[in-house]
Amino acid sequence: MIGNNTPAFSFNASPVGETAAYNLSNLLQTNRSQPAYELPVGEIVSGRYRILSKIGHGGMGIVYQVEQVFLNKILALKTLDAGCNSETAVRRFQIEARTAFAIDHPNLISVHDFGLLEDKTPFLVMDYIQGRTLAERLSQDGTIHFEEAIPLFVRICFGLSYAHGKGVIHRDIKPSNIMLVDGLDNDNDDRVRIVDFGIAKFTQVEKSQIQALTRTGEVFGSPLYMSPEQCMGNTVDQRADIYSLGCVFFEALTGTPPFVGANALSTMMQHLGEKPPTLKEASMGRDFPAELEQIVAKMLAKNGDHRYQNMGLVTRDLGMLLQEQKVVVNVVSPIVSYTKSVKFSHLQNGGKSLSVSVVQLCGIVASTALLAAVATSFSLKIFELNSVSRDLFIKPASVVQMEQNSLAQTHPLRVSLFTPLYELISQERFDEKLAMSRHKKKFKLRAVKLPVGAFEALSREKNIRDLDLMGCLLDSKKVSFLKGLTALEHLTLSQTNLTDEAVPELVQLSSVRELEVSWTNLSSAGISKLFAMPKLERLEMSGLSVTDQMLKAAANSKSLSGLCMRSTKGLTDSNIRLLENSKLVAIKIESTGITDVGLQVLAKMPKLSFVSIGRSKVTMGGIENLLSLRKLKTLCYEESSSITEVGMAELAIKYPLVRFRNVLKADRSFD
Repeated sequence: MIGNNTPAFSFNASPVGETAAYNLSNLLQTNRSQPAYELPVGEIVSGRYRILSKIGHGGMGIVYQVEQVFLNKILALKTLDAGCNSETAVRRFQIEARTAFAIDHPNLISVHDFGLLEDKTPFLVMDYIQGRTLAERLSQDGTIHFEEAIPLFVRICFGLSYAHGKGVIHRDIKPSNIMLVDGLDNDNDDRVRIVDFGIAKFTQVEKSQIQALTRTGEVFGSPLYMSPEQCMGNTVDQRADIYSLGCVFFEALTGTPPFVGANALSTMMQHLGEKPPTLKEASMGRDFPAELEQIVAKMLAKNGDHRYQNMGLVTRDLGMLLQEQKVVVNVVSPIVSYTKSVKFSHLQNGGKSLSVSVVQLCGIVASTALLAAVATSFSLKIFELNSVSRDLFIKPASVVQMEQNSLAQTHPLRVSLFTPLYELISQERFDEKLAMSRHKKKFKLRAVKLPVGAFEALSREKNIRDLDLMGCLLDSKKVSFLKGLTALEHLTLSQTNLTDEAVPELVQLSSVRELEVSWTNLSSAGISKLFAMPKLERLEMSGLSVTDQMLKAAANSKSLSGLCMRSTKGLTDSNIRLLENSKLVAIKIESTGITDVGLQVLAKMPKLSFVSIGRSKVTMGGIENLLSLRKLKTLCYEESSSITEVGMAELAIKYPLVRFRNVLKADRSFD
C-alpha cells in the first residue's frame, strides 16, 4: 500500500488531536483477540505472491510487501488476524473484498486480488504506493495553501464521486487514508489516492465497540472526522463522506480539525451540537476566499439535507473557484449560482498552475445546472466518459456528433459532457512545461491548441522519451517536427485531428516503441502503414476501423507485441483469424464483434498472455474455454449480462496463476 525509505506506518492508536503517520489500528479498528500468524519472508502465498517484508502489524492483521512472481510487480498484501476468522467474518470479508475489487479509479487504491490462505485466513492484495499520507504531509510540513489544496481535493472528490456512483460509502475519510504519491506533480491525475474502502464498513459491522467511546483513539470511524449521523449511529449515505472530507479539508487549510475534544465522546458531541469555526478563526486570522469559506461551511452542515448532496456538486464549486469565478453558496439550499469575480493571480505562480484537464473537468461539472439537479441519481463519473483514458479528450467532430445523436436518445442530460474544449495555452505556460520536461524526459499537454512555434521548440528537445499531445490540434507539418525527437519511445496522439497525411511522417519515427492514435481520423489503410515503423511494439487504435489488410499488416510486423482495438468497427470472429500466427503478447478487444468463436482463435496465438475483453457477446463459457487452452498471465474484463463478478471469482479460484482484473472502463496498460 505504502512505500518509503522508512515504513510509513504507525500501529499504535494515536491521540485525538494528532495527525500522525499512517495508522493501521485506525484502519482496522478493534480489540485483538489473538495474534496473527506471521508469514515468513520468501514464502509464496496463493501460488503467486512472494513475501518480501512485513510492513507493519495492526489491530486486526498484518500488511506485507510482496512480489507478484509472474509479473515482477511489487504489491501490498493484507491479512486478517486469526481472531477474526469466524465463518461469518470470512464471508463478510469476501463480500467487502469484492466490493473493493470492483472500485477501479486513478484516485482510489486498486485492489488486485483477494482470497484465503491455507489456514483460511482472508487476504487482500492491493497497490504498493511509494509516498506519504496527507496526515504525514500536515505533520511534517504544516498547512497547505488553498491554491495548492484545492486541486488536490478536486481529485479526492473525483475518486469519492466514482465510488459513490458504485454504491460504496467510505465512512472513514481522514488524512491518514489519503495518500500523496511521491514523484508526481500536483497537476498529475495520479497524485492522490484514497485508501481502505470497504474494510472499515466490514469491521464496524463485525465488531462494534460501544464501550470504547470514552477511550481516546479507539472508536471506529475516527471521531475527529465523523459526521453527526455517524456519531448518532444512524444510517449513513454519501453525505457522510462529504462531511468527513470537509473536516479533512478544514484541517489541511488551518492545521486543526474543526472539532477537537478532550476525548472521543467529547469530540463527537461537538460534531453534534457546536457550530464549526470559520477557516479564518481556526487559522488565527489568515485570510481565505469568501467562496472557499462558504464551500467548507456547507460541507460541514450538521443536517445532511443542508450539505452538498453529492461530491459532484462539491467538485463543481471548487472548479468554479479554480476557473476564477465567484461561487455564491446557499448554506441551506444545494442550489449554487455563479458570477464573474476577481482572478486568482497567484494560481500561475511558482509552477502551481492546474493542468488543463482538471480545470476543464471541473468546468464541465460546473457548466450544467441540470446535471447538478440530478447528480444524486447518476453520480458524476468523469472518468467513465470514454474507455480510452483517464482524461477528457477531444474526439473528431464526426465521432462527437455520432455519439451525441446516440446519447441524446437515452441520456439527454449527458450530451453537453461531450462538447469539445480547445484552449490556447499561453507561451509562458508552454515554456514552463517544456523546461520541466528536460528533467523528467516527458512532455504532456492535453486538449489544447499549442502556441506558434511550439512544435519547432519541441523538436529541439532531444532527450524527450514520452510525448503526450492527446486532444491537441495537429497537422502533418507539425508532426514532421517530431522526427527531431531521436530518443522518443512513447507517443500519444489520441483524440486529435490526425489524418493519413501524417502517416509518412509517423513511419519515420524510428525510435518510437509505443504509439496511441485512438479516436483520430486515421483510416484503416493509414493504420496498416504504421506497422512499418521499425521499433513499434504497441499500438492503441480504439474507435477506428479494422480491415483484413490492416490485420495482415499487424500479423506481419516483426516487432508488434501489443494491439488495442477497443470499440473498433469491422473486427469479427472471421478476420481475427488473420492474427493467429502473429507475435502478439497482448490484445484488447472490448466493445467489438468478437464472440466465443473469436476467443478460440486467441487460444491458438502462440505468445498471447494478456487479454482484455468486455461489452461484447463473449460469455463465461467462452472465457473458461480460452483459459483452458491458453496459459494467460492476465485477463482483464468488464461486467455485463454475460460476464459476472461471481463467475470471474470462481474462475480466479480455478486458475490461480492467472491475474484477473475488472477494468470498469478505466484505461489500463498492458501490464
